[in-house]
Amino acid sequence: MSSQLETGMNNMATRYFKASSLSPINLSKVVDISPWNTRITAVWCHSLILVLTVAMEISEQVTKILEHLERSATLQSVRFTHHYK
Repeated sequence: MSSQLETGMNNMATRYFKASSLSPINLSKVVDISPWNTRITAVWCHSLILVLTVAMEISEQVTKILEHLERSATLQSVRFTHHYK
């Protein structure tokens, strides 16, 4: 299945670059809305959305951890300063 998905993605990329080039091309070859290609596009988009969602969640968790560490370091600094005055 993954090799079929990779092949489909390569085909879409090839079509995109053909469509974005300035040379005249046959539009019927670029626009292919067969059910198989639509399914691959849907899977690819869904996978991209999942990856972006996970990346955002990881980013939020890392931000929370860094904020906690910053507060902790500030608190330790205050304790150290008061203890050794």
